Amino acid sequence: MSRYRTLLEQAPFGIVATDRVGRIVETSPSADRLMGVSAAQHRQRTIDSLEWSIVNPAGERLEPSRFPAVRAWRTQSKVQGEIVGRVDASGETVWLSVTAAPVPGGRGEVLVVYQDVTRQHQLESMPDPLNSACEAEQRFRAMAEGLPVIVWIAKPDGTREFFNRHYADFLGLAPEEVTGREHEWRPFIHPDDVGPYLKLFRTSLRQQEPFEAEFRGLRQDCEWRWVKSNGRPWWAPNGEYMGLVGATLDITERKRAELALKESNARLREDADMLARLASQLVLTEQRERQRFGHLLHDRMQQDLIAVKFKLHSVLRDIEPERRQPLLDAVALVDRSIDTSRNLHTDLSPAFVREANLHVALTWLAETFERNHGLRVETDLAEDVMIEREDQRILIFEAVREALLNVVKHARVDRAEVRMQRGDGGLIQISVEDRGAGFDQAPNWSPALDTNGLRTIEERLGLMGGGLRVESRPGVGTRVVLLITEQAR
Repeated sequence: MSRYRTLLEQAPFGIVATDRVGRIVETSPSADRLMGVSAAQHRQRTIDSLEWSIVNPAGERLEPSRFPAVRAWRTQSKVQGEIVGRVDASGETVWLSVTAAPVPGGRGEVLVVYQDVTRQHQLESMPDPLNSACEAEQRFRAMAEGLPVIVWIAKPDGTREFFNRHYADFLGLAPEEVTGREHEWRPFIHPDDVGPYLKLFRTSLRQQEPFEAEFRGLRQDCEWRWVKSNGRPWWAPNGEYMGLVGATLDITERKRAELALKESNARLREDADMLARLASQLVLTEQRERQRFGHLLHDRMQQDLIAVKFKLHSVLRDIEPERRQPLLDAVALVDRSIDTSRNLHTDLSPAFVREANLHVALTWLAETFERNHGLRVETDLAEDVMIEREDQRILIFEAVREALLNVVKHARVDRAEVRMQRGDGGLIQISVEDRGAGFDQAPNWSPALDTNGLRTIEERLGLMGGGLRVESRPGVGTRVVLLITEQAR
């Protein structure tokens, strides 16, 4: 960049660069002087501005469309060594030799070079050093030799007429051994990659289009390296198609990083799948334990309590009426224990959870909270929501129950709402909402929430591809939203 800036500032000829719409974006001090404007004024104009006063060698004023730079810009072809005059405010004419050409590989930009030929007698013989084809080729080759990538030029027939020194270094060839023929470089392309690469390369040559390819190349130390090759068509100043010019660079480290990232993502997916399976197994194991404990209550404790009740009744028959009251109280206590055991059995393992339709289970849960806790739960439950996976049904049921328990314990209201609806893509949303005390939301929710309840459910929902969201404001209420997508095992 510093060399370019030095060239621009010190060049004895004017240099102007435009963007693709003809705006002047770069000028050299010589160009500003030759065009009779300051650098700031120069860069506020376009090359076809009406403010320019340009004449042909006969002294006739030219329309902007006939300016050499404008013709090169619009046709995207080179205009070389054309003589025009720039008339200043005093009427004096500065005669200029103008060369304008599109920037190779650009998007409509043009480079314009002005040479002052006012004092020259033979305008046509004035050379244009910047755009001399021979000098340009020499500069290109000198620049290419110092680049740390393989730079090449291919003729329209596919023959490589130029490789820089990095090509020989990569393949381990002496400079005098480089021929550029296909039989020389083809063996250094991996057998699995050579076919696709050659197809891209030949198609690009034939259709005069850019190409980009990644393949494995054998370096001189016998290590396969990933390389990326880019080719672009180029044309001579007269418009003749000259073939492709391109660069090939080593991208092995990038490929290794991509592979490492891919492997890491695969391991993360495997870990996530394993955690999801573990979460599912944990939910099912807990449910089986609840069922086992419920059966124990039903089969052992209730049976024992009923046996005690029968014993008490048999004793009651043999006791005088005035001495029966303590035994009657004991019978009442046994009856209450039996009812408590039955309710506990039902709460631990509701039979409704075994059904795929959650509507029935959540309706039963709402009735239970009104009966046991005095909390009236209004429901709006879509009846077509079917969840085949038992672990998901159990987790949703427990989440709704936990959210309703939080309403009972913290909201200080006697009413709540439970809604369930199906969204797009199989997404199921269940919300539990109250208009109670609420709390200030913080990153860790509220201290009032049981971290062993909703927190645990949130983690398990996340592992199953779902989520849990808590929304709350003091004095407004709290809304717990459950999201889950029904998935096959």
